Amino acid sequence: MRKPLMPVLREILRNSEDGYTIKELSCIVDYKPDTVNCSLKAMPDVYIDRWILLSHSKGKYSAVWMAVQVPEHCPKPE
Repeated sequence: MRKPLMPVLREILRNSEDGYTIKELSCIVDYKPDTVNCSLKAMPDVYIDRWILLSHSKGKYSAVWMAVQVPEHCPKPE
């Protein structure tokens, strides 16, 4: 049985210094790119850091995704 995808993607992206494209993540986690894309869009702690021009296709770009560490809520005053 596979692990839930979102925690796996979160761990991969948080441990990455440069981020990953959907295609790269798809290869790492062995899920279809559409599934990875849907998961990333539903995660509030990931974002598109930049776009890279794909060398094998004219004028097409791919998003590079990164994750941020979400801080804890501020403690309630006593």
